[in-house]
Amino acid sequence: MLLLFKDALWKLLEVNYLTFSSILRVCVKGAHHVLREIPVKILRIWNTMLIAFTQHGDTGKSFSLFEEMEVSGFRPNSIIFLCILYACSHAGRSKRASDTLR
Repeated sequence: MLLLFKDALWKLLEVNYLTFSSILRVCVKGAHHVLREIPVKILRIWNTMLIAFTQHGDTGKSFSLFEEMEVSGFRPNSIIFLCILYACSHAGRSKRASDTLR
């Protein structure tokens, strides 16, 4: 399923946010590989990825994706902050939560 979705993205077929969000949430394990190959990323894609990793308890990927997002020049919005705070809470990383808010 991810290969078909990836092909659609490479062929520049129009994929709306709802479709992308649904695919990522269902296929969270392979989604990070798809994210790396998407030519143009928007903030909603980062939101969806962070929500998926955080909801599935993969806080390590949540943190690394957050850092990757910032390095890519995206500024976190309120949804992203909530995801990171949620991940910090589940990982017992209160210092990380405090640092994120600064």
